[in-house]
Amino acid sequence: MNLFAALERLRRRFERERRRPPEEIEAALVEEADALAAEDIAACLRIGQLGAELLPREATVLTHCNAGALA
Repeated sequence: MNLFAALERLRRRFERERRRPPEEIEAALVEEADALAAEDIAACLRIGQLGAELLPREATVLTHCNAGALA
């Protein structure tokens, strides 16, 4: 889901920038991608912080990623 939301956000940014020179479009898209990455890292850290409060210190946690070939 995050991938499709990120692509849509980049598409919208491209639409706002499309009349600018190519190098400026590229810079704008890289800026947007960097912002997306920073927001995702912050959200993941926050999820971890909130989840850690719910677990006893000696708990073992198994995580699972279903990204398939993307992983």
